[in-house]
Amino acid sequence: MVTPLQVEEGTFFVLFFTLAAAVWYAWEARKQAEAQLKPCVTPNSNPRDATDAVLDMDGIRGEEVLGFNNGNMAIRNVGSGPAIHIHYSLSPVNPPPNQNRARRKGYVHVIKPDAEFTLPIPRGALQTYRYELDMAYESLSGQKYRTRALVDNLVLVEFRFQSLRWFVRLWVWKFGRSRAS
Repeated sequence: MVTPLQVEEGTFFVLFFTLAAAVWYAWEARKQAEAQLKPCVTPNSNPRDATDAVLDMDGIRGEEVLGFNNGNMAIRNVGSGPAIHIHYSLSPVNPPPNQNRARRKGYVHVIKPDAEFTLPIPRGALQTYRYELDMAYESLSGQKYRTRALVDNLVLVEFRFQSLRWFVRLWVWKFGRSRAS
């Protein structure tokens, strides 16, 4: 014979597992929705001259060179969703002492999917030097992303894309952008 206490315990377990399944389903649905609208902002690039790439001209490895629009550096959203609140910075890597190199920080409100935006960074400022381009931005859902690119004499030599998790966002909120880098 089944006692009322056993019925209550069984009901509790059924409701608990139903709630757990609903939470898991909602989490997975959110991840799928984010994947469909994920932005990815990259420096605009073009194929490098084949001879230069094969010979590693100037000791620089890479098959792509930066793309420019009217002499200024351009970035492109190659993701499936719009990128909003794009903060970018361009910093020289290991500059020689007592040498002034271009540094640039800026903000772009939005870049639609498969759209290009021209930054006020002239081609001449990037030639013969090594720079890091750091871009932090959000998707429409508020998920934060970061793209970092290493550019050596206009050649794109390294590219990193990452999704910033909640603990990184908390760190940035509490301590500011400069310490989270």
